[in-house]
Amino acid sequence: MITGSYAYFSINAEGSGNDILVSTFDSNMEITFNDTSNISLVNAYTGESIKKTFNVKNPIAILLSGLLLGTAAAFLGIGGGPINVAFLTLMFSFTMRDAAVYSVAVIFFSQCANIISTYIKTGFSGFDMKVLLVIIPVAVIGGFIGSILNRKCNEKAIKVTFTIAVSSVAALSLYNAVMSFI
Repeated sequence: MITGSYAYFSINAEGSGNDILVSTFDSNMEITFNDTSNISLVNAYTGESIKKTFNVKNPIAILLSGLLLGTAAAFLGIGGGPINVAFLTLMFSFTMRDAAVYSVAVIFFSQCANIISTYIKTGFSGFDMKVLLVIIPVAVIGGFIGSILNRKCNEKAIKVTFTIAVSSVAALSLYNAVMSFI
């Protein structure tokens, strides 16, 4: 099976030779396929190409994926958003937009478990709870703003923003790693 995303279109192509089934979802797209390896896309952005992703349907694999992502999100303490988005786009053929929504859900539930565990162990002693009076409302407002931007931006803008954000985090992490050895 070939699964691809082009602009704001997504397709699945299954079969071999002249016996190919092509289905689209998210929108309409005209696809021409012949029994060679040529695929012609109408309405796709110039430069877009086929990317290989997986479309995991096995319930056990889905459960293990959730366990892996939830564990990573709680372990890393940063939520694991970039890891989640990359994993979800690869394993489940999600668009960046959809992967971001699922990533937030994974982070929310794994961090709820982390907060409960921290409360049971420490009762939050050593934490300045007054800071949360500012952080929580501002985070909720930021969540609303991010949700609005997610709906208004096209897939390409989301990909560019994601790449810039992940690159910035990587550069900051590298800087912090170097500074910790100096």
